[in-house]
Amino acid sequence: MLDTTILPLTLLFSGQNIIFAVLLLVLYPGRKDVYIWSCANVLAAISVAIVGAPYEDIPIWLASFSATLSLFGGALRVLAYGYSKIRMRCDTIPIISVWITFLLGILLIIFPNTPFKLLLLLTGGVFICLASLYFTLTNEAWAGIKAQWISVIALAVSAVGMGSRVVDAYPFGPYTTFMKSNSDQATNLVMLISSSLIIQVSFLALIAGRSARDQIFFERRAASLEARTLALAEERERLLDVAAERMSLLRMLTHEVRQPLNNAQAALQTILNDLASGTRSPERLIEVANRAQRTVGNVVLAISNSIIGATLVSSGRQPALEQSDVHSIARLAILDIDPADVGRITDRYEQDAIFAAVDPVLLRLAIRNLLENALKFSPLGKDVVFVVGLDEQRMVATFTISNTMADQSLMNGDMFGYEKRGSDSRYGGMGLGLFIVKRCAELHGGDITYKVDDVNIVKFELSIPC
Repeated sequence: MLDTTILPLTLLFSGQNIIFAVLLLVLYPGRKDVYIWSCANVLAAISVAIVGAPYEDIPIWLASFSATLSLFGGALRVLAYGYSKIRMRCDTIPIISVWITFLLGILLIIFPNTPFKLLLLLTGGVFICLASLYFTLTNEAWAGIKAQWISVIALAVSAVGMGSRVVDAYPFGPYTTFMKSNSDQATNLVMLISSSLIIQVSFLALIAGRSARDQIFFERRAASLEARTLALAEERERLLDVAAERMSLLRMLTHEVRQPLNNAQAALQTILNDLASGTRSPERLIEVANRAQRTVGNVVLAISNSIIGATLVSSGRQPALEQSDVHSIARLAILDIDPADVGRITDRYEQDAIFAAVDPVLLRLAIRNLLENALKFSPLGKDVVFVVGLDEQRMVATFTISNTMADQSLMNGDMFGYEKRGSDSRYGGMGLGLFIVKRCAELHGGDITYKVDDVNIVKFELSIPC
C-alpha cells in the first residue's frame, strides 16, 4: 500500500502532463506529433494517478495496468520524437524497440503477479529512452534547434537512471516493484516529476523551434512563388508585346513589298511583251529593267530590315562578332545601294585598313540604312559624302554620312526609335532603318549621333569600338 502523503505529488505529476498536453494543442494545433505527445501525456497522467490514489490496497491487476499505460505512453513519445523521420523512412531498430515496449506492457497485463514486473518495466523504459534519444538525434525536424541537446541530455540521464535500477530488479535483486519501500516513494516521484518537466519543456521548445523554422520556410516559399508568378506575368506580357511587334513588322513588310513587287512584276512583264513584239528600243528596255532592279533592291532592303528588326525588337539576336576589315564591309554596303544612286555617293577612307570585332551582316545593314536614309531625304542631284575613319582618342571606327536636308522638320530626337518614321511620312518606309542603326551601335558598344550645321547639312556618325 502506498503512503497517502504522496497524493499531492501524483496530482502534481498528472496535472503537469495534462497542462503541457493542453498547452501544446492550443499553441500548435494540427500537428500530428503534438497529438501523439498529448496522448502520451494523458496515459502518463492516468498511470501515475492510479498508483497514487489513496487506496487501502491497490489491486495487483490495477498496478500492472498502470505500468502498462506508462509503457504505452512512453512508446507514443518515441513516435512523437520520430514522427517526421518515420513518415519518410522506417528505421528498423527504434521501431523494433517500440514494438518490444508494447509487448512488455501486454505481458504485464497477462501476468500481473510475475516477480519480473520491475524488470519488464525498467527494460521497456530503457528501450523507450534509447529509441527517443535516437530519433531526437537523427530526425531532421529537430536539427539545429537548441532544445535538441536539452532533450538528448534528459533522455540519456533517464536511460542511465532506469538502467541502474536493473541490478535491483528480480532476479538480479530483491525488488519486484518500482518503489523499494514507502520511505522512498516521495523521492522517486520528485525525481520523476523533475525529469518529466525537463522533457516536457524541451519537447515544447523543439516544437516551437520547428514551427518557427516552418514559418520562415513558408514565408520564403511564398515570397519565391510570388516572385516567380510576377516574373511569369512579366514574361507573358513581354512575349505578348514581342508577338504584337512581330505582327506589326509582318503587316508593315506586307504593306511595303506588295506594291513594289507588283511594280517589278509589271516592269518585267513589259520587258517580256516588248521583247516578244520587238516594239521597244534597247535603251527603253534597259530603263525598264533598271527600274525593276531598283524596285527589287528596295524590297530586299525592306525584307532585311524586317528580319533584323524582328530579332532586335525581341532582344533575341546577339551580335556574331568576328575580326573584320570595316572598309570591306562599308564597300559591300555601297554595292547594296541602287546602282542608279551609287553615283551620288562620294566615299573616302582615311586609313589603309581598320579592323574591329563586329557582326559583319548587322554592320553592313546599318551602313546601308544610313546611306539609303541620306539618299532618300536629300534633294535630287545632291551628293552624299561617306567617310570611314579612325578616332584614336576614343579607339573607335567612325562611319560618317553627310547630306543636304530636303526637310529639316524630320530631324528630331525620336528618329532612332522603333517605328518613329516612315508610315506617316510622305517619304514612306517602315521606320526601321535608323532603329536598326541605333541597335547595331548599342550591341557593339558604340554610338550613333547626328548634328546639323547652318547650311542645312546633316551629319550622322556611327562609331564602333575597334
